[in-house]
Amino acid sequence: TKPLFEKILNIKNQDKKIYKENIKKANNGNKESEFIIGYLYENGRGVPQNINEAVKWYRKSAKKKYTKALNNLAYLYQNGNGVEKDKRKAE
Repeated sequence: TKPLFEKILNIKNQDKKIYKENIKKANNGNKESEFIIGYLYENGRGVPQNINEAVKWYRKSAKKKYTKALNNLAYLYQNGNGVEKDKRKAE
């Protein structure tokens, strides 16, 4: 088996690859890719963690009724993470 540091490095490289594969599609309006980019920013995977960027991408995807983006955005509003806490918007 691989040492832990190699496994971690492999995951980080995979996350960067996922970002590169999806950012162009997201910029072209693909709702699933917009969600993926938001998720990567929210969790600091493949990119530095940036909740404001995550919210931006989730909103774009949520406007297209992408369920996963709607769910993640609601969670951020419910907890006031990167946005002002707003129970109404969370629902």
